[in-house]
Amino acid sequence: MCKANLKISHNNYLFRGIIEIKSGAAKGIVNISGFLVFPDKKEYTVQRTVLFTRSSYGVSPVWESNKIIVSNQETAPAESLRNLIPDFYLQSSEVTDVDIIPLDGNARLITKAGVPYLYCNKHTLTSR
Repeated sequence: MCKANLKISHNNYLFRGIIEIKSGAAKGIVNISGFLVFPDKKEYTVQRTVLFTRSSYGVSPVWESNKIIVSNQETAPAESLRNLIPDFYLQSSEVTDVDIIPLDGNARLITKAGVPYLYCNKHTLTSR
């Protein structure tokens, strides 16, 4: 599992939260938990899970989001999320040329077409 803290801003909208990605040879899961802050400073909760498949066409890796599960805790208006979060996390869609590159024992770099997209740390779930 790979975990990253995010802060994305665009047009006075702000998303801050945590994204966790767990991926195997052919499938994966993304959990997103955070807050969407509107220009008027109102905060809305974002909490969703994305199930996806991984495949390759030649040397081009493809991720396809198959199911988006929106938590009953999510209060963010879906249309507002479109300003900050890629469609992959909002509806069934594909993204091409995505790779997870191990950097060292704990870090991973997720790239799209070779361009850095997300830096995250290896994360192991532990019981308390």
